[in-house]
Amino acid sequence: MFRILTLVAIVLLPLQVHAKDKKPRKHELRKEQKEHTELGKRTGIYWRSVRWKDFSAASIFVENPNDQLMFQQWLDEQSQNHKITDAKVLRIEVSPEKRKPKDGRIRSARVTVAIEGFTLPEQILKKQTLQQHWYQTSAGWFLDWSAPPPSKP
Repeated sequence: MFRILTLVAIVLLPLQVHAKDKKPRKHELRKEQKEHTELGKRTGIYWRSVRWKDFSAASIFVENPNDQLMFQQWLDEQSQNHKITDAKVLRIEVSPEKRKPKDGRIRSARVTVAIEGFTLPEQILKKQTLQQHWYQTSAGWFLDWSAPPPSKP
């Protein structure tokens, strides 16, 4: 009888351990999907802001408040002779959460965006695909942007 119970325990124990492993995986999957959805929303808001030249709204996606005004000025310069007519997020690739975040960055993401627009005065429709890098901190998702070097006079 003892052998039968031992045999049953040996056979069922790995099944129980495996069943316990599935729960965290399912939880992690839901968490990943939630973060993916959240980043999709944020990039959508960002690109609507850029499209309609609401640069102060777009600048909230730059984490450092000291850089936000510089980012607004940079966007304004970039859009002087350009008009974006459409921007669509094509793909979002989110990295796994880091166990030991560097500089408070929990995870990173690469976002592929298709942009349509024209340059003034030509007004010829041009399409472009670009990639952005985003990162997540405890405060949310932010665009990985650094100020361009100052131009020489």
